Amino acid sequence: MAIPNTYGIADSKSSGGGHVIGGVGAANRNVVSGNNKSGIYLRSDNNTIQGNYVGTNGSGTAGLGNGNAGIYIWSDNNLIGGPGAGNLVSGNGYHGMVVLSDHPNANNVVQGNKIGTDITGASPIPNLGAGIYTIEGGGMTYGGIGAGKGNIIAFNLYSGIDAEGPNQKILGNEIFSNGEYGIVDGTLFSRNSIYDNDNLGIAYRYPYLESPVLVGSGGSAIGGTTCSHCLVEVFLAEPDPTGAGEGKEYLGSVVASNIGDFSMTLPPGLPFCANITTTRTDSHQLTSSFSHNVNVNCIKLGPYYLIPIWSFIIIVCGGLGILIRRRRPEGMRFLVPGSFAFGAVLGGGLFLLANSLPNVILNFTPEQPVPYSGQVPSCDSYIDPAGASPQDGALLELTGDIPLMWAPADNVPEGTLRWIVELVEVGVDGAFQTTQQNNVPISAFGMTPGAGRSYEWSLVGQKLLQDGENWLTFCAPDEPWVFSIEDEVSEEPLPEEVEIEEPVCTSPLITALMNMTCRKGPDQAYEEAGYLLQGETAIPEGVSMDTFWYWIPNPDWLGYCFVAGNGVQAECVDGLPPIAAPPLPTATPTQTACVPTLDRSACNDAGGIWEADTGTCICP
Repeated sequence: MAIPNTYGIADSKSSGGGHVIGGVGAANRNVVSGNNKSGIYLRSDNNTIQGNYVGTNGSGTAGLGNGNAGIYIWSDNNLIGGPGAGNLVSGNGYHGMVVLSDHPNANNVVQGNKIGTDITGASPIPNLGAGIYTIEGGGMTYGGIGAGKGNIIAFNLYSGIDAEGPNQKILGNEIFSNGEYGIVDGTLFSRNSIYDNDNLGIAYRYPYLESPVLVGSGGSAIGGTTCSHCLVEVFLAEPDPTGAGEGKEYLGSVVASNIGDFSMTLPPGLPFCANITTTRTDSHQLTSSFSHNVNVNCIKLGPYYLIPIWSFIIIVCGGLGILIRRRRPEGMRFLVPGSFAFGAVLGGGLFLLANSLPNVILNFTPEQPVPYSGQVPSCDSYIDPAGASPQDGALLELTGDIPLMWAPADNVPEGTLRWIVELVEVGVDGAFQTTQQNNVPISAFGMTPGAGRSYEWSLVGQKLLQDGENWLTFCAPDEPWVFSIEDEVSEEPLPEEVEIEEPVCTSPLITALMNMTCRKGPDQAYEEAGYLLQGETAIPEGVSMDTFWYWIPNPDWLGYCFVAGNGVQAECVDGLPPIAAPPLPTATPTQTACVPTLDRSACNDAGGIWEADTGTCICP
């Protein structure tokens, strides 16, 4: 029976703080229940609250709630619970815990508690609000990565955690069977087990953060697309009719590439046709909600398989009916339509029988996932400017078919690539061609080059995703390249009295037709040494062994460098001495990218800040 106080335990900001309320073990435990307002109410800083039963009876098996929140703090640097020292906070008439501050980096830590359950963590003693509620201040940590740090937050009438404010870390908790969402707001989520809540596992008031888009083949791996270099956490999902079940069991993580694609082999032992979901965390330590689920460990029979097989069964059965009626026509006029109908029923029955197997899914209307739609870089950043032809602004002779050519730079994504080429005859029409080569002739577009005409052409780069069907766009055109065809020139001979003097070469000279890179060797693999800008001239003193590169004094520094011949106008260059190429440069190791999953040593090497409490790497 409760004999209420106004508050069970309370202080003020002037009390000085540093209080220790409770402790590890039954002898240090306080039972703080049945009060009119909050069980524990603190306004001072630097307090420790551990091992108490707040809102239950002395055995932790039934509710004897406080009228307001179980624990209500409005201060900084407090520890509520801890590994092996958690509180039981259940059965209260408002939120289980209210954790507030006047500052964005309050450093309040809530770990190892059971909130909304009995002492076993399995049976409900719900709080009548959220499990944990924050709306003022920031810098809270709920849970942690490591044994005993995660909270169990379950059966509360509202959401498990409602954490509005900056820098709210929610790590390693088990959050289930709450009356609304698992988590509302917050910033960084990692390795939580979230399932069986009445609404979404993770929800935001604002802003919306785009979840990863998954593509799966039904096998033992998943892949997809998300933001560049984002951390993707992968979960075994609780099935949900919406197709976006919550992440119940953490399976691992992977970092997306610079263009946002990722893939991960799943651990063995997953159930047949398991649902997989993901979240992504970006460089600002902001985590998305759960993605739409995909199935793994499945045999998926889609329309491409179902329709031909079903048609074959119907045709075979109908054919047998036709054959039998031709031999015994008397009294069998319904045999043929009956045979076709029997084939349809037989085929459907076989498919339903197959679908009853635990690892088979019939999929009559398979979803086609759309790759991540975030902004992609210009294809100019993936093309060697010296290898694109026709160059932007080029004026070409009318010599028949004209090839469009480009040379991918060294930074193009690994894997199977294709290019979508658009060619537009200015003022007339345009067309597209898709190719996995690095060139395509104008004739492939159904166009014939004409004198005096102008054209625009551009590229879209795509990479084949892991499912073998969908393509991720990794670059898009910025501005198209423009080229023109010369007007036709009269073939009339010159008058006999006009003499055309041949120019006399006095000194070799090259003039840059565009901004050119001068390299340490005659190949794109060599480092940049300087630049020969459009309109600038240089006196070549040699030529590469393949005669494609000119050896010139470095325009920007001491020494010499090589410039490609297809971007310059050359005069009097016959007879230049050949210059041997220097050794190719040796690749130097690159610094490891900073991501939250690095260990302490790698985090320091990558320029991150190691946070010992959460065991994560904070990347600037």
